[in-house]
Amino acid sequence: MLRMSSLALSVGCLALSAASVEAQDLSRYRAFQLGMTVAAVTEEARVPATAVRLLHQRPQLMQELDWFPPEQQAGAPEAVRIVRFAFYDNRLYQIAVGYHRQRIEGLTAEDLVEAISGTYGTAILASSGIGSRRAAGLDEDRDRTVFAEWRNAEYSVSLVQTSHPTGFELLLVAPEPEGLAQTARIEARRLDLIDAPQLELSRQRKQGEEDRAKAEKARLANKPVFRF
Repeated sequence: MLRMSSLALSVGCLALSAASVEAQDLSRYRAFQLGMTVAAVTEEARVPATAVRLLHQRPQLMQELDWFPPEQQAGAPEAVRIVRFAFYDNRLYQIAVGYHRQRIEGLTAEDLVEAISGTYGTAILASSGIGSRRAAGLDEDRDRTVFAEWRNAEYSVSLVQTSHPTGFELLLVAPEPEGLAQTARIEARRLDLIDAPQLELSRQRKQGEEDRAKAEKARLANKPVFRF
């Protein structure tokens, strides 16, 4: 009997441990997971592939998708306003979540940390050593600081507080591809600057051809019926 009780206790502990590990999967947000392909994300979000924006084609393919959850989820108002997915080489490396201001009105950062910790485990608070630093997010021009963070060797989840206007965002990041994406973004901008003069010439040439074609079409239509 003692043996059976010990076995049952061991099995119970293993089950709790497995549940804890699953609950702290920092790569997942709802039904989405860092590392998913563009096609898998659009299918899960139920949006057309045409909704995906092309950011850069070189030196690496980089894309972006905004998803707006239905206003009602499980019979309750949806607090999330927008979820932005960022892709590097066809793989999801960052998820940025923005909230409806009126639906988190009155909630403190501690309230949000408490809710998020139910999924991701115990948070590291800014007061505990992560410090205040600039973080990425939905708007590159908006200042934001990390209030709390959940992290492991592969992924990080951050609750960031924004200013102008004050609010909160949740960021899930795979740091390794995110670093590659940052490097690729800088290189893409450098290449764009180099190619800008030639691209402008090409644009002007194309515009000139379109203007001449339009004028010729109007000429062919108006000439036969012109009366002075």
